[in-house]
Amino acid sequence: MIQCPNCAKSVPDWSKECQFCQADVKGVARPRKSDFQRGTQIEKAAWIRPALYVAAGYSILGGLQNIGSGTPMLGGKPSPGTPTALFVGTGLVMMAVGCLSALVGVGLLTKVEIARRAAIPVSGLRILTSGLILVGSLLAGGVSSSGTIFNILDIVTAGLLVYLVRETD
Repeated sequence: MIQCPNCAKSVPDWSKECQFCQADVKGVARPRKSDFQRGTQIEKAAWIRPALYVAAGYSILGGLQNIGSGTPMLGGKPSPGTPTALFVGTGLVMMAVGCLSALVGVGLLTKVEIARRAAIPVSGLRILTSGLILVGSLLAGGVSSSGTIFNILDIVTAGLLVYLVRETD
């Protein structure tokens, strides 16, 4: 935008005359393209890319931990009052989300584009499953400090991963 020398209103820089007072604006200096580009270009913070790799690494480790936690549920015995189908179903869901999380983490570390596209929905699944496990353990009264810390950390890192993937597009 340029400023009209007659009425001082803003006029598009491609205009030959002011749209408000019809004054000639051909002689008004136009902004250079490089000034415009330099002023609007936002640099990414230096910590974004390394943080993405750390979050991807945690996604791999968290996925492997979910697979390890879900595996015993397939053949194990549920606690009294818990239906076997629910117990086995929870194990299957934990293993599936764990596999997806680990695959997305590996894909992000190896810069596979489909992993970038899958990272946001898989992170949503991680947030959902960790949140449900956290709420379920709180309601059942079987809260372990390590399990609670892991689930909270998983929710936070999944949310961070969504932010970091969007920032590195």
